[in-house]
Amino acid sequence: MRFDGTQTEGNVDLRALFASALRKWVWFFAAVLIGALLFGLYRGVLNPGKAAGETRIEEMQETIEASETSLKNNANDIAACERNIAANNEKIASHEKIIANYESSLKDMRETLATLKKTLAEAERALSDESLSASERVELIGQISAVEGDIINVNGRIDEAVRMTNTLHEDTMSWKNDIESNTVRIGTLKDTREKLQKTLDEQRAELEEMSGRPGKKSVLLTAAIGGVLGGFLFCGVVFVQFLTDKKLRGAKEYGMRYGVYVLGQLRSAKAQSRKGKFSRSLDAFAGDIETAESEDKVYELVAAALRARTDKKTVAVTGTLAADELSAVADRLGAFMPEGYDVKPFPNPVYNAGLLSELEGRAVLLTEAKGVSDRRETDKLAGLLTACGADVVGAMLK
Repeated sequence: MRFDGTQTEGNVDLRALFASALRKWVWFFAAVLIGALLFGLYRGVLNPGKAAGETRIEEMQETIEASETSLKNNANDIAACERNIAANNEKIASHEKIIANYESSLKDMRETLATLKKTLAEAERALSDESLSASERVELIGQISAVEGDIINVNGRIDEAVRMTNTLHEDTMSWKNDIESNTVRIGTLKDTREKLQKTLDEQRAELEEMSGRPGKKSVLLTAAIGGVLGGFLFCGVVFVQFLTDKKLRGAKEYGMRYGVYVLGQLRSAKAQSRKGKFSRSLDAFAGDIETAESEDKVYELVAAALRARTDKKTVAVTGTLAADELSAVADRLGAFMPEGYDVKPFPNPVYNAGLLSELEGRAVLLTEAKGVSDRRETDKLAGLLTACGADVVGAMLK
């Protein structure tokens, strides 16, 4: 019940809820960590999955060893083929140099043979001249015989060079064929290696599942899920606590709940100094009144606000707090009121019905404590004061 006669709305103050959750950020991360550890432990140790029989595991281990051996032999075969290709390339390069030398020599010898044949033809034409003397004929015949001998020698050398060149070409062609064969074999071996590696990976995964040892990724994923669930669970607990908490949360909530203006909020300098910048920012975000420099300053401001909001010289300080606390507030406030003002404490009228008549004609200042006053009690007091038509001019929180 609000003091203007309307019903209190049951809305959730999202700012206060969010600030309440942020104040517990350490516990939030602790809940995430605990959830991740519990789920990771459960997945990795306590519930490792299906376990196969020892015989089946041993058979799979033997199969994996055979696959690893085949993979190693495959790699050795590929390396051997690559070595053969490299050796044949060196041989081909060496033979190509020798073939080039033979071909150069063949060219020179064929030019020499052509020259000798030309010389022989000229000598034979000269020998047919009938005017030659006997001695000249004998000399020409000797030259012809020598040239013919040179031609035979050069032809022999040419035949040998051609034979060697052909042999070298045959060897080179054989090595090139061997290189081509090894290249094809390497391609086949690499295809086989890929298949062997895939089979080996599948066998290892199957062995891991049978052995009941989940993989690292599986454990991490389960731990991450546990962390998320831990965070959600913590947020749910905070939300339930927020909804079920009946204690007064602050000035904003009190003012909105009862439609009353909060004139000031007390907080000891010691308590304020213990709060960090982040906590004070959350207070401001949630709608708390900024605390003055000192309690005397708060009382001075509240006294000034009372004089501005009512012309009555008598003030009743009441609320759900203990009688001694109300008396202390009334005494401190009275010290800041001008002469002629009467500030008097009134214990909770809900349980002191005889005091209701004394509230007539007085300006009522409600006094409650943040985190202490029970909203169920303040609701009863608000309903009673509204029913009695009390003049509530404001509130002060501790």
